[in-house]
Amino acid sequence: MKDLVVSFDLYSKDVVKSFGWENGRNIPNQTTIKNANGDVMYLTLENENYKDFYSSVVSSFKFTNSSTTIGQAANWKTYKNDEYGFEIKYPSNWKAGISLLFPNVILFCPPELLSTDPDVICTLKQNVGHADTKAPIIFSLIQNKLQLTNEGEQYGSIFKEMQNSFKSFKQDSELKTYKNFGIEFQYPETLGVPQEIVLARATNILFDNNKLSVIITSQYNNETGKFDTFEQVVDRYTNGDNSKFIHTIKDFSAKDGLKGKAGPYRDKTASVETKAGFEAYFPINNESFVIFSADYNYLLEETFNQIISTLKLTK
Repeated sequence: MKDLVVSFDLYSKDVVKSFGWENGRNIPNQTTIKNANGDVMYLTLENENYKDFYSSVVSSFKFTNSSTTIGQAANWKTYKNDEYGFEIKYPSNWKAGISLLFPNVILFCPPELLSTDPDVICTLKQNVGHADTKAPIIFSLIQNKLQLTNEGEQYGSIFKEMQNSFKSFKQDSELKTYKNFGIEFQYPETLGVPQEIVLARATNILFDNNKLSVIITSQYNNETGKFDTFEQVVDRYTNGDNSKFIHTIKDFSAKDGLKGKAGPYRDKTASVETKAGFEAYFPINNESFVIFSADYNYLLEETFNQIISTLKLTK
C-alpha cells in the first residue's frame, strides 16, 4: 500500500518467544512496545517522509487492555484431517505430524524443540531417548481433543488460539448392530467389520485391530471339576496377583436389565495415574460370560460405555 505510513503488528509473548524475537526483530525504523502480559506491539515506519509523525505515534501509543487476547491464527498454517473430519491452525514455524509412538495422536512442535531426526516430530535435547513424547501441544484423535502437555505451560496463549481455530466438518458416525453367538450390541460404524475367531473355549470378536475386543468364554476349574462362577471369574481377572493393572470396576446395567461389572484400569507402574483402558464383564449363563475391553488410546470411555449399555442376550 503506497499510502501506508505506520504499520502495527501485535504478537503474544509465546509467539515472540517461538520466533526468537525476545531481543527484537532487527528491522530498521521499528519500535517494540510490551504490555503487562509480555505481549508485544511492533510499530514500523513505512514512509521515511513522516518521521516526525511516527515519533508522535510512538510517544502516544499505549495498551488500553493488558488482558486482550492476541489473535494470530489467521496467518498460521492449517492442519487438516479428512479421515477424522477436522482442521486446526498452528504457528507457521511449528511442525505438525503423527506421533511415531502413538499413531492416534497429532503432535504440534515449536522450532526450539524440533528434532534433527526427519522421522521424529518433537524432542528435548536432554532427553532424546524419549523423542516424540515431548510435544507441548497434542491433539488426540480418539478423544477429539486438543491438549496442553506438561511441556506446554509456556505456550498457553498459542494453545488457546489453536482451540479457537478448531473446526469439525464430519458428522458423528452411525451405529451398527452386531448379533451372533447369543449376544447383541451396537457399535460405531467407524470400527469397521468385526473379525470372528472361534476357539475351543472362547469366541473372539475383534474390531479394527483390537481397538475393541469382545470375548465370549468360560473358565473350567480342574481342581473343583466345575465351571467358575461369574463372581469368581471377575475376581480373578481384576484382582489376580500377576496383573500389572489396577482395576476400578463397578456395577453396570446393560439393556433389558442385564447386570455386570465395568470400569477403567490403569498401569501399576505408571508414574501418572492415567487410564490404560476399559473393561466390562457380563454373565451369559451359569457357565459362560462375555468380556468387553478397549485401549484408552483408541476408544473414549464414553463410547465404550455406550457400546456395553446396548448389550443384550438373544438366547
